[in-house]
Amino acid sequence: MKPVSLLIVDDEEVIVKLFERIARREKWSCAAARTGVEALDFLTKNDVECVLLDLNLPSYSGFQVLEFIKSTKPSIEVVIITGMGSVEQAVQALKQGAFDYLSKPFEDMDKVVLTLRNAMEKHRLVRKIHELQLNEEPVDGFQGIIGRSTIMQELYHLINSLKNSSASVLIEGESGTGKEMVAKAIHRTSKRAKNPFWSSIARRFPKASSRASSSATSRAPSPARSPTSAGSSRKRTEGRCSWTRSER
Repeated sequence: MKPVSLLIVDDEEVIVKLFERIARREKWSCAAARTGVEALDFLTKNDVECVLLDLNLPSYSGFQVLEFIKSTKPSIEVVIITGMGSVEQAVQALKQGAFDYLSKPFEDMDKVVLTLRNAMEKHRLVRKIHELQLNEEPVDGFQGIIGRSTIMQELYHLINSLKNSSASVLIEGESGTGKEMVAKAIHRTSKRAKNPFWSSIARRFPKASSRASSSATSRAPSPARSPTSAGSSRKRTEGRCSWTRSER
């Protein structure tokens, strides 16, 4: 089913009507939610490209809705609506993953429309990249990992044994030994393969912090030293796979 282009989340009827008119003019499919609870319910049941989100909502706040989106459907772009004098809140929302913010009253409607277009375009680009990744032809070996030795076969078997598991996995190993390739292989063979694979780098990540953050992570025994090192992990959240690599 085609995703909804724009979800308007605002309790002010005049704002909802304004953006519904813009959506009709731009030929965007759109929906509206007047509370945080309505927004979460809609997002749980539907695919959305962009959310226009007021921070001051009844029931769940805009920040709570933003947190829900970025933890469950991070490819959805969020544009914040903020009032005059609330720029500090908008900046905080940007730090939490929002695409951009719009200040009321809206003085430049061309800029408003352009911001929403850019957010939708970014979402579509990320989705397209993900589709291309899914259609990649795997190279010789296992899920892009090359190697036919007994140790590598044991590694492939270990990865394959995790395909029906929902447990988190910690991957350790020296720099350059293929930890991210193993993480991608685990993702591609898992029940979450249709969801995006997210990769990030945590620079100068302290060794002690790395150990502490992985205390609740289930470990899979490694058949070889090559795919293993401290400071690197593959983390699972509902509906997506993420990979964090630390650089010292």
